[in-house]
Amino acid sequence: MVGGRVRGAGESPVAGTAVILTMLGGRQVGRSFGHADGSYALDAPGIGSYILIASADGYEPRAATLVVEGEPLSYDIVLGSSSGLVGMVHSAEHRAPDFAAAVIVTDARGEVVASEQTDALGVFNVPGLVPGTATPAVTAPGYRPYAEPVEIELAHH
Repeated sequence: MVGGRVRGAGESPVAGTAVILTMLGGRQVGRSFGHADGSYALDAPGIGSYILIASADGYEPRAATLVVEGEPLSYDIVLGSSSGLVGMVHSAEHRAPDFAAAVIVTDARGEVVASEQTDALGVFNVPGLVPGTATPAVTAPGYRPYAEPVEIELAHH
């Protein structure tokens, strides 16, 4: 048996996640849907290596290789959102810098979750952020660092 919990941002459960277990060659051997608390469980046909695939609306799918050795296996899955953050860095005079600025995004716990460089026009695109509060911080030579919290919403398809 393989089971665990599926969660998104922080510890928030992701309900209704499709969880599929396949042989390494791709043949499906198990399928389950996550419960309201994010928990899932499915049976592995025996000892061996498998691929576990999890997908849910508004999240990037996740795949992992698991080795089942005869004992129940607990495996938690963290899904990244298909949400992201797009913006433009400019000076107070609304001029794009003539060099790449760094955009560093932290989550509500202060952990760095992404970093990107702006393009020549000052535009940045940070994909794959989970819903919740995030803080993009911008640094560029000759400018004071700037940070402001934003709310990342679940992407709807």
